[in-house]
Amino acid sequence: FEPYGGVAAFVRERRLAAAYHKLTDPYALPLNNNAIAASVGFQSESAFIRAFRRRYGMTPGEARRQRHVASMSAASGAPTRYTWPAWFAGV
Repeated sequence: FEPYGGVAAFVRERRLAAAYHKLTDPYALPLNNNAIAASVGFQSESAFIRAFRRRYGMTPGEARRQRHVASMSAASGAPTRYTWPAWFAGV
C-alpha cells in the first residue's frame, strides 16, 4: 500500500470514490450528506465534507449539483461534459 500513501490513504480514497459515485450517479437514490458519509464509512458528516473537499476541490453539494446539471443537459440533448471520475465511474 506504500504507493497509495499507506493503508489509511488507500481506504480513504476508496471511500471518497464511492461517495463521489453516489453523489453524481443520476440513477442513484438521492441521499443527504450524512447518509452518504455513513454508507461509505466516515464517522461524521463534517469529516466527510472536509475530506471530500480536499480530494475533489468541491463540496459534496457542489458535486451533487454537477449531477443535476449533467442530467438536465442530457435530457435537453446538449452534450454533457463529464469530469474524469464521473466518466470513469460510468465505464
